[in-house]
Amino acid sequence: MELPESPKVQRLSIRGIAEQILEILNLERGLGYSFKMLAFDPKGAIREYLFDNRQRHMKPFQFLLFTVAIATFISILVLPKPEELLQQLQQAPEWANMSAGLQVALTWLTLHLHQYFNIIYLIGLPFTSLASYLIFRSAQLNYAEHLVINAYILGFQTIFYIFIIPLLLHYQWVGFIQIALTFGYTIYAYKSVFEVSWPKGMLKTIFVFIVAQALMAMFYGLALGVFVVVY
Repeated sequence: MELPESPKVQRLSIRGIAEQILEILNLERGLGYSFKMLAFDPKGAIREYLFDNRQRHMKPFQFLLFTVAIATFISILVLPKPEELLQQLQQAPEWANMSAGLQVALTWLTLHLHQYFNIIYLIGLPFTSLASYLIFRSAQLNYAEHLVINAYILGFQTIFYIFIIPLLLHYQWVGFIQIALTFGYTIYAYKSVFEVSWPKGMLKTIFVFIVAQALMAMFYGLALGVFVVVY
């Protein structure tokens, strides 16, 4: 590579790279600060971003995409290959009883699961946000603000997945820990952000989950139906 006589930007150095890493981990600004606040004060973190100072935080969708990108990378490394999953699926007794269209749909989904893992993982965000918007109407926040709230929460939940998924193939019971941590943090975050009691926070979190799952089931059912008809 031929070096330019006068670079338009400062050349990289080990010191510069180290400063960039420290900037990412900074507990007073950016990713490090958002992570710290979401862990210890979700209400303060989200209220600050929505109504006070957005400069100190990593933007919610950047935060979510960053954590999901890491989760996707780790999933590709540790989860079984798509071909192995498809073989297991085709050997199941239920496979022969499925319609040809459904078999095509499941084959496509299984083979492309790794490739589109991040998209599949993120699809739940708009539905969960709509559910929280409906359940926590008394908070008088709009749908866009609920998207921000749930993007931060989902991004933080993804951190649990990142640490637990490598253990899941060897210790299946670890999956229950992930579910407990994910659900527990959601209750904690909703209780904090929407300023409700623990019992009400738990109850409303369950309602949000039920409504979100129902909305996603309708979406996936419609998408699957269209796929089967087309193919």
